[in-house]
Amino acid sequence: MEPELNHWSPPSMTVHAHRLYRDPIPTLTPESLMTMIDRLEESASLLAMAKVDLIVFGCTSASVLEGAGWDENLSQRIEATTDIPAVATATAVKEALRSLGITRITVVTPYPDEVNRREAAFLESGGFSVVNLDGLGIKDSYQIPVTPPEQIYQLARGADRPEAEGIFISCTNFPAATVINRLELDTAKPVVTSNSASQWFALKKLGVSTSIDDGGKLLTSLQLPL
Repeated sequence: MEPELNHWSPPSMTVHAHRLYRDPIPTLTPESLMTMIDRLEESASLLAMAKVDLIVFGCTSASVLEGAGWDENLSQRIEATTDIPAVATATAVKEALRSLGITRITVVTPYPDEVNRREAAFLESGGFSVVNLDGLGIKDSYQIPVTPPEQIYQLARGADRPEAEGIFISCTNFPAATVINRLELDTAKPVVTSNSASQWFALKKLGVSTSIDDGGKLLTSLQLPL
């Protein structure tokens, strides 16, 4: 997430990051993701020391774990602790898709099936129709960020369906930024990633005006009202 958000940030914007504690066993399960939430307030407080203007809970899978409203609950907990506006990536994704007029989506993820099922249920509860969902089934979290972008591109192309209005590539640790424009060109559909949605929401919320050419239709639509 950090290199992609930094790449898309104008000189007037800086990105600060603090790690959320998680069970050191890297197996990606709902239970291991939930350990990130246990010390949420502590982590948010440490990040708040940087005097940031907005805090993004930057994990898609952990922000969809408990269904409708879970993402807003995480943001509210951060705001109550830090008195700083906050948003979860899952919320940013929903708002980004709605801003593009997308309700029927193809979803691609690096996750195993048990995490995919929770994400699909979360998106459906938000009013989206998940036309198709394909995941790589990666269980070792440390393998996600080393996925070749070409593999992500091929996964998304194969997962796309004619009835889908757009493609959502989930996971802030999935290096998908470099394939967004190519996918949009080849599918003639908007492509939203967890990181492009997070950056779009942050820029809009902070009122930062910039021109971003390599983040797909979403990041070229920054003049649209939030």
